[in-house]
Amino acid sequence: MSRLFKVQLGTAGRKMLAIRLGDFADDEGRGIWPSVGRLAIETDLSPRQVQRLLADFVTEGLLKIIKEGGGGRGTTTRYDFDMDVVERLIIEQKTNIKGDTMSPLENLRVTSMTVKGDIHDSLGCHHVTQTVIEPLDKPSIEREVRESNFEKDQVDEHSTDDPSKFERRVKKIAHDTQWHNWAKSPTEWAVKQFAKLTDAERAEAEQKAMAYARHCGKQVVPLSIYFRDRKWADLPVTVLQALEADEARSSGVRKAAAPYGKMWGAGRMAELVAGAKPLTRPSKFIESMILQGGDVGARYKRDWLMKAGFPKVVEMHEAAKSRRGYIVDERYLAVCDHMEQVRVGGDLWAQWRDLHEKNGWLWFDECDVPEWVWFPAGGAELLNDFKEMLSEVVK
Repeated sequence: MSRLFKVQLGTAGRKMLAIRLGDFADDEGRGIWPSVGRLAIETDLSPRQVQRLLADFVTEGLLKIIKEGGGGRGTTTRYDFDMDVVERLIIEQKTNIKGDTMSPLENLRVTSMTVKGDIHDSLGCHHVTQTVIEPLDKPSIEREVRESNFEKDQVDEHSTDDPSKFERRVKKIAHDTQWHNWAKSPTEWAVKQFAKLTDAERAEAEQKAMAYARHCGKQVVPLSIYFRDRKWADLPVTVLQALEADEARSSGVRKAAAPYGKMWGAGRMAELVAGAKPLTRPSKFIESMILQGGDVGARYKRDWLMKAGFPKVVEMHEAAKSRRGYIVDERYLAVCDHMEQVRVGGDLWAQWRDLHEKNGWLWFDECDVPEWVWFPAGGAELLNDFKEMLSEVVK
């Protein structure tokens, strides 16, 4: 804002809009995504004027579009200021100053006879008020409080979400993702940041939270920052593609499958043959053990690759150890007739274990499994036939 005050933009409307956008931005001029409606209300411009001026700022190079909006109600375009352009405009303005710049100013000294301002307050509390507005480089605490209150009162004038449920939704995200250090984070602040999002952004934050938490591991930012900075937008393309693939595979009706049963076994094998997910970074301890090398390092690396690459299989195993079912896609019923029971410790069991070892797939903790576990019929040699049936099922 302090830089924009020094730029002449032609009209009061252009200047007002630019300064309001600067109020949303960080110190580097980045991270601007207010709605057109909100900008119109706060600048006394019409929505059409705001849209036109935003387009002009982009054409002139003052603003850069970081992410296009318009994907649905509640989605907004994200802008950054081009600070090089801002600085250039300031320099140009200084070199183009016109008029008498040499004559001395008269009556420079301010006395009691020359004071201007409100000196007739009926309550006698003002006496003389001379206001000097000095724009701050960083937002004040008062402004942050005012902004927070405004957002709380006007979460989204077109919102269909129920604010009374925001805390429950935030806690569910933290619980489902096992968000690192959530217990040490202030819940109220995270809920406030969640409330500032639009309906569409809240839905997207919930949808991509698990992928973001797994991608970042213990280096994940606090959940409040995840909401405030729309961090899900920073996910790599590979992670988003894997997320879309997961959603496509689970888009059908979902059903709780009994642990180690037909549906459970079919869902587990479907996850494995689909391939490993993009890996998160290991914890510092695991990383240090891997770097040691040798047999110990190789074992830690293998275990980490299995667990990080197949997170749903890890969840299935953990649930099964507690004799809890797991929700799988009901479409896998179509391949249940092609499953068979395999006795733990038998020859077929050994074949499946060898295949898992070869492919880097997570194997069972054999002390926790029952006597029989369901696998694709025909053993590991006919796994390709099972893959073809799966591909037909999940089309």
